[in-house]
Amino acid sequence: MQAILLEEPKHFKSIEIEEASAPGPGEALVAVHRVGICGTDISGYLGKFPFYSYPRIPGHELGVEVLEEVADVAEDLDDAVDVADDLALLGSTGKKKKVHNNP
Repeated sequence: MQAILLEEPKHFKSIEIEEASAPGPGEALVAVHRVGICGTDISGYLGKFPFYSYPRIPGHELGVEVLEEVADVAEDLDDAVDVADDLALLGSTGKKKKVHNNP
């Protein structure tokens, strides 16, 4: 699986990382379709965020599709999570929202 690594300020590198293992309790296997860029990401890229460490794989705002569900994942959501659902994940807040795509 591929990822983008921020090795140091202003220097990205494409890397290979291990494939995800089967989800355990409280987890779901997802495919990432979109990654949001926030002020923290920009400051980290520029080397201006004091709590940022390098190297790191940035990104905590994600648009994902659920590939494999685990029953207790839905406890943190307003409604159940099913395979093929689209979710918006805001990692810095821990909030998850089920989203519905309009054709």
